[in-house]
Amino acid sequence: MIRLKLKLVIISISLISIIVPNFRTIYGLGVLLEDTGDDNNSASTNGQNSSDSGLEQMVLKAEFKPDENQFLAEDGYYQVQNFGFIVSNGSEICPLNNCKYGVENTQFRPNSVSGGYVFEGRLTVTTIEDGIEKSEFYYFNVGFDKTSEEERNGTAIQFLEASNGVGIFSFIPGIDYSIINATLLVDKKNPSLTIHGERPHH
Repeated sequence: MIRLKLKLVIISISLISIIVPNFRTIYGLGVLLEDTGDDNNSASTNGQNSSDSGLEQMVLKAEFKPDENQFLAEDGYYQVQNFGFIVSNGSEICPLNNCKYGVENTQFRPNSVSGGYVFEGRLTVTTIEDGIEKSEFYYFNVGFDKTSEEERNGTAIQFLEASNGVGIFSFIPGIDYSIINATLLVDKKNPSLTIHGERPHH
């Protein structure tokens, strides 16, 4: 189990440990979320994860709300309401461990072709150097297929895998994480997606 250390606590949501076949372990993580407010404005959260495994690790957690467009909401479209993002110390996306993260223009929607989901948006990575705030942007668009579902304490949990066949979550340009596990806590009003990924430490 990886250990996560966070400085900014706004909302703490922990998942119980769930073990299913094919190494799909949902770790007991306290992933911290921050209300993004208007989805077009990046609200950020700090988070670094200490890892000695030689792998760069990432955890992304997003809680959704129905899309502001009523017609899209009726078709099962959502946008991010609360967001948390954590990476290993010295990661390529934040090598100096001094970043704030946010998301913009997000959408989580059903995939009518596969019966799964699509999650897309833009990750903002912000640092302050010499009093100047600098932001880099990484786009993502990943499809998920449902592989199984369990119900625990009245809550349905869907286990997902990337639709691209190689199990990759890509932040464009150029940062790819292998998805170790991905789960969706099913709730018609506020579903919650958690993704745990890793990549070789560069």
